[in-house]
Amino acid sequence: MENFTLFMEARGGLIKLVSKNHQYLGVNNAIDALCKIEDNKGKLGVFWHTQGSGKSISMIFFAQKIFRKIAGNWTFVVITDRKELDGQIYKNFGDTGVITESLAQATSSANLRQLLTEDHRYVFSLIHKFRTETGQQHTEVVVNGGANMGIGPEYWSIQNAKMCYNSLLKGPVFVESAFFVGF
Repeated sequence: MENFTLFMEARGGLIKLVSKNHQYLGVNNAIDALCKIEDNKGKLGVFWHTQGSGKSISMIFFAQKIFRKIAGNWTFVVITDRKELDGQIYKNFGDTGVITESLAQATSSANLRQLLTEDHRYVFSLIHKFRTETGQQHTEVVVNGGANMGIGPEYWSIQNAKMCYNSLLKGPVFVESAFFVGF
């Protein structure tokens, strides 16, 4: 249960969250896929959720279990396509106490590049920030010298899946060594 219990600040005080069955099974299956990353060619697959089923909480369970159980200097890049969703997910991560810094949300493409080169456990960005500014060269961003994981919420959409994958691994601001999982 150590990897599937969270405490979250909410209206009225602190609440305890325990994983639902689909979160427990999904996180463990994603962790198994990570352990076979060579065979999976860097792709971890899709962690399917329905609307309102706790997608951001599953992401937290997943990332926190990796931090606890798999050695490495991990950086998780959470990529969204809408400002509201980016804010909601960032807030959920913050309310559970897993984000201990206030500057983990990219404000521009240049800021995203900067965040990726610094030592952050989590970086949150809108997908359109994975671009170069006018006049910049397309170059790989070396992320903190550690293991890097891209997380794409709303990955159920084929368009979002392609955009997230291409942005992280092939775009103007790209991280060649990244693994990717869709939620």
